[in-house]
Amino acid sequence: MRASGGVNFIQLISGVFFLLAGITIYLLIRGNALPYLPEAWVVSEFLPYRITQLTHQLPTFTHLIAFSLFTAALLDGGRRNAALVCLFWLFIAIIFEVAQHPIVSGWLVPSVPQWFDKLWLLDNTRGFLVNGTFDPLDIVAAVLAALLTYLIINFTQAQRIILNINASQHVAMELERSLP
Repeated sequence: MRASGGVNFIQLISGVFFLLAGITIYLLIRGNALPYLPEAWVVSEFLPYRITQLTHQLPTFTHLIAFSLFTAALLDGGRRNAALVCLFWLFIAIIFEVAQHPIVSGWLVPSVPQWFDKLWLLDNTRGFLVNGTFDPLDIVAAVLAALLTYLIINFTQAQRIILNINASQHVAMELERSLP
């Protein structure tokens, strides 16, 4: 069990790794697919077609793992919380994927408020819905990512490294006891 205020650094660092992996895939394979990142050197035109096809679901896969690990790193441990975290991010991923379906996006686009256009992160909502591509394999990737993340979270609970404000006090008390 985690001490109050603790952070699981293994999960946090793993989350950063998966997030960077997903962003790297976007930048190198998909090019300017991310609206908030600068254009990058795209290597997909130099890669065999099969490799670029295999990478299409990796951003969904890596981002679900990253956000689940970030959330789990900040919450108390346990299998129940691990399952809830993974299911929450799986639900979010499925909602975003279904929103890109032409029937759903056609229904949603007129409902997007005009004030979204003035807020960072929300200003691309309309573009996401209009230009996004529904892919059922992204849902499969999200389900697999949620299952893998559940295993990762449960495994890293045992290897917990806790940041606790009182930890420095504990170390100081142990040092005092060890002194003659």
